[in-house]
Amino acid sequence: MGRKNWLFMIGAGVLLIAILIGVQKWQEGSVAAEALTKEEAQRMVEEKYSGKVLNITMEDQQFNVDLERGDVIYKVLIDGNSGEVLSLEKLQNKETVDKETADSKKTDSPSKEQIEETPPKPNEKEPVQQNPGDQGKVTESIKTEEPPKKLSENEAVQIALTQIQGEIDDVEIRNINGAAYYFVEVESGDDREGLVQIHAITGEVKSITWDEED
Repeated sequence: MGRKNWLFMIGAGVLLIAILIGVQKWQEGSVAAEALTKEEAQRMVEEKYSGKVLNITMEDQQFNVDLERGDVIYKVLIDGNSGEVLSLEKLQNKETVDKETADSKKTDSPSKEQIEETPPKPNEKEPVQQNPGDQGKVTESIKTEEPPKKLSENEAVQIALTQIQGEIDDVEIRNINGAAYYFVEVESGDDREGLVQIHAITGEVKSITWDEED
């Protein structure tokens, strides 16, 4: 009789431990399943990048955020569960958009000088002055322009460090659709690695991509 009581107590203890472990797992799963709200994601992005969120949408458990920072608009992709920043890409420059809009208005609206300009009469040619010794020769006007200067690797590194503070891991240059870009890998202080894409001529930062942790 005493042996049965011991077996019963041992079985009850094992069952109790299993129940406690199950409850703990359920609680941990519930906490992990709590997703960020739009307000939390917006506040996190604005505090992290010191900018202003223009628009935020959610798709496939990810927040798509349009962030205005100074005169530049970025697109930030955030994991809706963990709040991790998956990517940060530069969309456009506000000054460029304003300039394109102004140029478009100038093209659509002909100026007064264009309207009043008298078209040339048919077969009317503008006289060309030639020297007697130049007859029979073909002259060409050659205009030389200084080619744009490409950034050095060190200049690209300095630009990348303004975007991500850390240590440089690798630098390489690639040709994409006829344009040269520097790709600079930076290891940040929180053991994350970001890849900064920089235009090799203008020095413009095209995108910042973070490697996912294993």
